[in-house]
Amino acid sequence: TEPGHSVTIKPDTLLRRIVSVEKMDVNSAHHQAVAKPGKDVIVNAHAPDGVIEGIELPQTIHPFCLGLEWHPEFHVTPDDRKIMKAFVQA
Repeated sequence: TEPGHSVTIKPDTLLRRIVSVEKMDVNSAHHQAVAKPGKDVIVNAHAPDGVIEGIELPQTIHPFCLGLEWHPEFHVTPDDRKIMKAFVQA
């Protein structure tokens, strides 16, 4: 329920459109992560050490496909609330 580190969010992604920030603090703490994204998958966020923290599919393939390595449902930051709101609206 507390931030573990920050992530950098890439421009021109669904995640960036939702949170409208370049960096945010997240409660990510894990021992596994995406190493090689699959076909058409866009990396939308990464940790300072380069670990992929978020992925998505282009909206031309799916209107709302967002994968994150943290738990926005814990509402650690106001940006997490924006993610959950966008999910519910989708």
